[in-house]
Amino acid sequence: PHDLIFTPWNRDLAFNEFYRAKKGEIDAITGVNLLATSPINLPHACDGKITTSEMAENLVFLAHSGKVTLREKFVGENRRIPDLPGAVPRLSLGYSAVSPVFVAKKLKALKPLEESPTPAVRKEKREAIIDSYNFNKRNLWFNTVYPASEAENWFVSGTAAYWRILNDLPGKDAKILDYMQSELAELNCRYLYNTLKEGLLSPLNTRRVYDQYKFYQIPRIKGTILLHQLRVLLGNDKFCTVMNTIHERYREKEMRTEDFIWTAEKIAEIPLRDFILQWLERDDLPEPNITASRQSVDNGWEVNLSVTQSGFSYHFLTSVKIVTDSTEIYQIIEISNPGETFTFTVNDKPHKILFNALNDVLLKSDNYFTWSNFFDDFNNTLIICGTRRQIEANHTLARRFSKVLADRYTEILTPVRKDSEINTEELKNFNLIILGSPEDNSLAAEVGSRPGLETGKNYFKYNEIPYGRSDDGIFLSFPSPYNSERAVYLFHANSASQLYQMTRAFLRMPSWAIFRGDRIVEKGYHLDNSWMIELGEMPE
Repeated sequence: PHDLIFTPWNRDLAFNEFYRAKKGEIDAITGVNLLATSPINLPHACDGKITTSEMAENLVFLAHSGKVTLREKFVGENRRIPDLPGAVPRLSLGYSAVSPVFVAKKLKALKPLEESPTPAVRKEKREAIIDSYNFNKRNLWFNTVYPASEAENWFVSGTAAYWRILNDLPGKDAKILDYMQSELAELNCRYLYNTLKEGLLSPLNTRRVYDQYKFYQIPRIKGTILLHQLRVLLGNDKFCTVMNTIHERYREKEMRTEDFIWTAEKIAEIPLRDFILQWLERDDLPEPNITASRQSVDNGWEVNLSVTQSGFSYHFLTSVKIVTDSTEIYQIIEISNPGETFTFTVNDKPHKILFNALNDVLLKSDNYFTWSNFFDDFNNTLIICGTRRQIEANHTLARRFSKVLADRYTEILTPVRKDSEINTEELKNFNLIILGSPEDNSLAAEVGSRPGLETGKNYFKYNEIPYGRSDDGIFLSFPSPYNSERAVYLFHANSASQLYQMTRAFLRMPSWAIFRGDRIVEKGYHLDNSWMIELGEMPE
């Protein structure tokens, strides 16, 4: 090989000698001009890293971003690394050998992949339902309404929450559905987490309690969902009339749930008592069973969706998304009977249908943990650092992240455990914050096999999108495989420097987030695959 080792003392001299010796020479193995492939600013490592004569004899590149000592140095801690743009910490990362012959072969193998055709991007047809989710903020209600009793807390809390959701609607139509999907998904996740920890409650049976969250959270969440369901059912105009009439008629007065029902029915001119009370009197959620199929017709394709409910059924509205070869089509459906069948006609062959696509209704799910749940249960959480490599750097980052979380909210330091020392009881009884990739952290390798996530050396793939930059990272929350009532919060990074960027400060995140440096570039909530149906042909 033609590789070199550089130290801080001989770097320029070695490069000049290499330049003169190899000028214009053609490599016998790779067939490329060595001068053309030589970097202008070759990397170098501290001379203390050259530990054997074999390294020098074989002229191996030592790519190293750390130092000889095991003490980490961070930006702004002293004058050696001032807090300037582009400053990075110095971590004890060790060294790695890189051969240009090996790199050339890998690049040649990847070339056919780069030339492969890019798959067509599906267009989304949202015009059919965009008006149902858009809202004219000039029609937002105002004034204060007092609850006649604790049973009316659902309204005073829910109306404030829904007012905030509508007031923060994006100005661009293209972003409205994504925004509503995210806001309603947060309500669904928060409801499922709260009922897991504290049990069920019907909003009309709430009371003033100071040692549990559910007496506040459940009325607020179900009240917000009720108002959203009412808006989709009545349309924006009638819904605005109802809300503004209520807030004008009962301004600084007490209102009962019966008053709300009477006013809504009077304005809407349809019976609404059962539709409203189902969200306030019941402590359960809708449990629909869905099946779907497709069949070819003269003008395209038909998608048939069947929705059944056992026992005492709900009356609700929700959205569905049909995925075809070229489009993703949204529709709103109303379910008012124990059994309903819907037929949709599309031009292209459909492949999937997603029920409750915009999270319009609260439904059960197995994957509802979010990063905010850490603060709900921080006393039962451990930070796990890796010991497979870079032990001191991993341990330092874990301790610093514990301090970041304490400064942000908890005021106590979350305990740090090594992946090699944590025991079975701790795995079962604690939420786990796992830092590092599987190459660093054995626990990340054990629990990181999640649907939609693929990891490898210095890269990961999420939802079929590859991320290979050294400053890429991902956060994921999901139920612990050791105890489904506990959470795992996984921080996976393509480099130790990126893991530092992801944990240097507290950021608000939902169920998953993609990092680029210290910024979140994409985030969202987990999709429950139980509501996604792969379409097959309709049986004869």
